[in-house]
Amino acid sequence: QDPSGPSDAISSELLRMMEHDSSPEVRMAAISTVAPSKPAIRGLLSRTRDVTEAVRKHALGVLREKVEMRWLTISQRAKLLGDALADRSPSVRTAAVELVRGWLRKADRQLPVLLKALDVASYETAAERVVAALLRDKETA
Repeated sequence: QDPSGPSDAISSELLRMMEHDSSPEVRMAAISTVAPSKPAIRGLLSRTRDVTEAVRKHALGVLREKVEMRWLTISQRAKLLGDALADRSPSVRTAAVELVRGWLRKADRQLPVLLKALDVASYETAAERVVAALLRDKETA
């Protein structure tokens, strides 16, 4: 895999499987295997809206482990967190909270730094969901 190469056959095939394979297990395997790159990050973000709950949860876990917050645009961050924190599945929402906690740790546990990275003025709903999720998480911790 050479994610820096635009015509890398392995990465291209993993992205194809991630997007189009009918098997959730194959999509999750592709998610786990693909190396971070701009196309791969776009693919990972799209899998956070997969029809299968396990795939959405897995994609959030891989984003938490392999992708730095700064690699995403502000709009990608806001859409990702806004959607994932409002997911119909409790396990996906929990995975989204874990992603937020990871980003908060990398922001030296400074909530204002995290909120600035989400551009609260432009993405108010996503920021509200993040704060509400962190408050609920703190109450249950």
